[in-house]
Amino acid sequence: MSSCNEEMNRKTLSMDEPCLERLAEDDEDEIDSDIGQIVSLFSGLKNKCLKKVEKEFKEEIKELKQLSAEKDKKLKQQSDELQMLKQMNKALILETERLKSSIEEKKVTESKLMQQIKNPQIRAEEYNQIRFTGLAFHTLESLVRPVLENEAIKALNLQASPLKNFAHCFACLMTNNFTLTSLYLTHGTIDDEGVNKLAHSLKGNKTLILLSLNSNPGITSASCQELVKLLHVNKTLRFLSVSHTDINMVGARLLVNSLETNTTLEHLVLDERHRVSFSDEKRLKF
Repeated sequence: MSSCNEEMNRKTLSMDEPCLERLAEDDEDEIDSDIGQIVSLFSGLKNKCLKKVEKEFKEEIKELKQLSAEKDKKLKQQSDELQMLKQMNKALILETERLKSSIEEKKVTESKLMQQIKNPQIRAEEYNQIRFTGLAFHTLESLVRPVLENEAIKALNLQASPLKNFAHCFACLMTNNFTLTSLYLTHGTIDDEGVNKLAHSLKGNKTLILLSLNSNPGITSASCQELVKLLHVNKTLRFLSVSHTDINMVGARLLVNSLETNTTLEHLVLDERHRVSFSDEKRLKF
């Protein structure tokens, strides 16, 4: 019995060997197919990853190029600005040197002029009229004071040299001046406040004949009352001009009415705009 079973097993095994071989071959083919699919899938994933990385890399390169271009642009702008600043600095240095030289020359000129003005032996015919134009405050004070203190000078003409804070001092100097016969304060040199102080200081003056306050837009009707008071008491003044000022009809009428009591003033000069209103007054000029 045992021998029969063994024989049967041998026959069965001999019959299954081809099947087993076929099965093995099928498994091997399946494995190869799976491996191929895995390799193909891996290759696809690898390509996708590479493309993604390549895209990101290109975008980063593009951004870096843009940043580099912007940086180069800023550097160029800064370089241009620096060059411009250097040129401006050079020009400023040259201008500073020029101004220093101009100031030194002006100081020398003012010093010489000051010496001449302070010289009591100055000839009146050489300085019949001293004129200053566009003086700054400190220069105004340093030059005008010796002029008014020099008895040889008979006429002073200040143009475009605002008295401002010097107005009070100027009025005081005029109070003590007994030689000046003509005074021109024109083109923005004096305003209402200055006129009030000056008019008050001239009430007792016995030498000033001509007072010109032309072309002072800061003079309005507000200072006319003091001028009227001056004309009431001063009998030396012969010529008063307030043309090209901001004196309106009210102020002009005050001045014209003062002529009724002042018989020594020969000419009062008003703006042309007042001609129609006061055409009958013979002592008026426009």
